[in-house]
Amino acid sequence: MSPTGVIAFQAYLSRDSNGPLSAHHILKFDVVPLNRGSGYNVFDGIFIVPSSGTYVFTWSIMCDPNGRVTTELMKNAEVIGTRIADSASSTVWDFSTGISVSDVTQGDHVYVRLAVSSSGLVKSHPLSRTSFSGWLLR
Repeated sequence: MSPTGVIAFQAYLSRDSNGPLSAHHILKFDVVPLNRGSGYNVFDGIFIVPSSGTYVFTWSIMCDPNGRVTTELMKNAEVIGTRIADSASSTVWDFSTGISVSDVTQGDHVYVRLAVSSSGLVKSHPLSRTSFSGWLLR
């Protein structure tokens, strides 16, 4: 628990992926402007729950033109949310946001991974970031 009792994090990708990513690849959001409670780990992309409770998690994913990125929000080995950004038949970027409310236990691992191999790049642009956030409800 943070000294203020607040647990919240917000992280985003600073750049596009280098190429299509494999199934079950965990996204490592490398810029972390907020990490109250120190639960988010920038090195592995995993939020380790510092205190049990009900949390809200949100993630936003962008794919390149003619691409498709299918993501899963994971709690340990359990899928608790899914979202797809799909512009496979389009010449514009596609963007998708998911929100999940979940009871979690201290020490649980929460992260965003690809469900299947992507058919394009995971994009992140200063005006439209691929991101991952969460906070404890009171």
